[in-house]
Amino acid sequence: MTTRYTASKLKEGIVCTVHEGGHSLYEQGRNAEERMVALSKPFWTHILPLVKAKFPEHESLQPVTMEQFYNVWSRVDPSFIRVEADEITYGLHIILRYKIEKALIEGDITVVGVLGLWNAKMKEYLRVEVIEDHLGCLQDTH
Repeated sequence: MTTRYTASKLKEGIVCTVHEGGHSLYEQGRNAEERMVALSKPFWTHILPLVKAKFPEHESLQPVTMEQFYNVWSRVDPSFIRVEADEITYGLHIILRYKIEKALIEGDITVVGVLGLWNAKMKEYLRVEVIEDHLGCLQDTH
């Protein structure tokens, strides 16, 4: 399993690791009904104390209650990166990719047109303006 982690971006590291862990569990044939586990309160009730213990250098995290943490964690906040997306906007990332792939396969766009279409759809679907390609169509290592 691969993931990415930056010490200054704890949430990003956890979200990416849980996302990639989900791929691993899927490939192992685990229970398909256990989806989006990391978005649940029971998951974080168990995991939050472990995260606090593992990352004591994140001092601002230490006094945070479960409710405070969960309210921040589950906030809908459109973002550029699919693996960091919240539960609601994650689906829009998938739709964006599907539409671009379909347009490529059907010959409606060429590879050269991906960048412009990607940026336009990100603005249309998520209301975010792609300012750097690594936040846009070049973001995904999958």
